[in-house]
Amino acid sequence: MDEMGKKILQHLCNTHSYKILVALMNREMSAGELSEYCNIPLQTVYRILKQLEEDNLVRIIRMKLDRRGHHYRIFKADISKILVMIDGNGLEVKLIEEDRADRLASMWKSLKEVR
Repeated sequence: MDEMGKKILQHLCNTHSYKILVALMNREMSAGELSEYCNIPLQTVYRILKQLEEDNLVRIIRMKLDRRGHHYRIFKADISKILVMIDGNGLEVKLIEEDRADRLASMWKSLKEVR
């Protein structure tokens, strides 16, 4: 198994990373929304998001402005599935990327919100 496969398994074995990754596969969320939805402290969410970004599992899809004028990031999983397979040759981890049509729709939505 390669280094990326090992990192992915580490994320899946960590309860907080797993919850965040699954949540972001289903919808776009800010760190604050993830904290509430997953019942994880905000500081922990930021730390895990940074790791997931570095491993190319999630990405920032847009910036949003709150009522007080502060910017915050909206995240989405960059993948739609993770397949973990084991056979006589060992363990294999395969990522299935987000559908291109979904990615285009997400980008278009981001552009519309900037206006």
